[in-house]
Order: sequence, then C-alpha cells, then structure tokens
Amino acid sequence: MPPFSLPFLPTIYVEMFDLLKKYKDILVYYDHQPLLLFWAVSDLFNNQVLWTTLSYWEEMGQPDTYYLYLAYLFVSLGILSTLNRVQWCVKFVFSYLMLHIFSTIRFVAELYFTPDVEFELYIVKNLTITFVYFVLWVWIYTKMKKEAVLRKING
Repeated sequence: MPPFSLPFLPTIYVEMFDLLKKYKDILVYYDHQPLLLFWAVSDLFNNQVLWTTLSYWEEMGQPDTYYLYLAYLFVSLGILSTLNRVQWCVKFVFSYLMLHIFSTIRFVAELYFTPDVEFELYIVKNLTITFVYFVLWVWIYTKMKKEAVLRKING
C-alpha cells in the first residue's frame, strides 16, 4: 500500500502551487537590500585578497586572479557603502554583474582552450552555481534599476 492515498495528491499539488506563488510574491514584492547586505558582507570576508598575497597567485600561475578578487573587494565595499543610496548602489551591482560575467567567460574559455581537461561533475556543478548567481544578480540589478528610475521620476 502506498504511503499516501489518491485524495492527497490534489492537496500536494495545491500546496506546491501555493509555495510557487509565495516565491513569486517574494521576488516581486520584497526588498533586495537585506540580501545585498548579507551578500556583500560575506563576499568581503571571503575575499581572497584578505587571505592571500599576490605572490601566492603568481606561484599558482594565475596572477590576474588576484586582481579579479581585488575588483570584487572594491565592488563589495562599494555596495556596502552605498546600500542606502539606490542610484549609486545600482552602479556597483551592475559592476558586480559584469565581473561575474567576465569571470564566467574566463572559466569557460579556460575549459575550452585547455586540451587535457575532461568534462567532470565538478565543472557541471560550478557552471550550475554560476548560472544561479547570474540569475540572482540580474534580478537584483533589474529590481534596483526599476527602483532608481521610479525614485528619479517621483523626485
């Protein structure tokens, strides 16, 4: 005998629909500043510039990665310092989005041009996480840009 009977199936579908509706409401109606605050603080404390040196990245053969982390550090500081001024903060969020796109292109290009790299599960995982972050940053940027335009129109 199954763990649930047929009458419970419509209830499950209704509950799932309600959950998806709640997610939509969160994305449309709720604010993005708390998410940005926690993301920027986390990004700041996890930034490799604070925990490594340029010589470490030079030894790894990736000195440009240090400068990429440095750019992320400045953008995260910019987000934190302008969180209460949407017109300025949206520029830093756009910069973060561009850095994210640049990093992704760099990662994919490295995969493509490295002849001995096999497409393994960790690469799929990294690309999936990258795509989720891309959607997140596009959503935040779109929401902030809309808010900045509305504030400019309304004075």
